[in-house]
Amino acid sequence: MRESSEQRAPPVTSTPQFGRWTVLERSDRSKVKRSGYLRCRCECGTERDVYKSSLHSGLSTSCGCLKRGRVYTGDGRKRCPACKRLLPLSAFGKRGDRGRDELRPRCKDCTGTARRAARNSANAEEKARALAIARAWKHNNRTRNRATKRAWEARNTEKVIGYSRKTSTKWRAANRLLAIARSLASRAKKPEQYKAYNRRWAQENAARCRAKYKAYMAAKGRAVPPWSDEFDRLVIEEIYDKAQLLMKITGAEWHVDHVVPLQSRLVCGLHTHANLLVVPGASNLSKSNRHWPDMWDRQSAK
Repeated sequence: MRESSEQRAPPVTSTPQFGRWTVLERSDRSKVKRSGYLRCRCECGTERDVYKSSLHSGLSTSCGCLKRGRVYTGDGRKRCPACKRLLPLSAFGKRGDRGRDELRPRCKDCTGTARRAARNSANAEEKARALAIARAWKHNNRTRNRATKRAWEARNTEKVIGYSRKTSTKWRAANRLLAIARSLASRAKKPEQYKAYNRRWAQENAARCRAKYKAYMAAKGRAVPPWSDEFDRLVIEEIYDKAQLLMKITGAEWHVDHVVPLQSRLVCGLHTHANLLVVPGASNLSKSNRHWPDMWDRQSAK
């Protein structure tokens, strides 16, 4: 005897599945634009609109969790597809366009290598266009660029100091007179600050200052000519007394300078009254021992 229609079991409707995707319904975008999008749910719980042809062709099998499972490990590391190394997550750059916690596929080293190779192989037109884009970005993001630069300088203090010394030395060699003028102007504006700095430096480098003073005194003793007499000694004392008097009157530093330096690779001056001159301390400290008045000029001699 046949079963009645009321006693029949309802037909089993299977939900279409493609990889980890489970089709829920037709997407709202398809209802409006008549496009082939379907609303799907991944096994990890992510819901997304997926193109129908991508599901049938196998191009889309998950929301990305399947790939992340092969790339990421449970101990907070990720494998770089370029160098095949298993690295910590901090070795990968952020990718803000995908999400706050999303990372770039390749590590920072491989990304930098690829960027340098592309930069070196670019022609002049491409380099000019990239430079214009970079300058425009810096102009439109000054606050962010300044903060990033300061953070990098704080992390790479030694690099910043080395680069500053290298560029400063190169610039001073090419602009010697301008560097001296700027140094004198700075010392005139902030005398107390320079005094405190010199005093602190002398305390931190006491042995070096003592050795330099001993070498200077030995050179001065060797620079006294044999024909120096009592008159020359008295005149020298008056010159040093004049420097002390000027310091009391003006409140500024005054030094007794040897016009022709006592210690130099080019010449050796004498410690006589004819070679002494009272000058401001800042001027004496900024003066080099390779130049003096009426020195022989090799270029003019030619």
